[in-house]
Amino acid sequence: MLKINEYFGGRVISISFQSVEGPATIGVMEKGEYKLYVKKFTVRDK
Repeated sequence: MLKINEYFGGRVISISFQSVEGPATIGVMEKGEYKLYVKKFTVRDK
């Protein structure tokens, strides 16, 4: 199941879901400048 969150009037979209390897999130942003505040920031490389 996908969970979709929209920010900045729909110009920034976050899509999260449960993969076989654990939780995953991807984001899409229209060109522009944004100030995003997050509690936790992680990047997983393979």
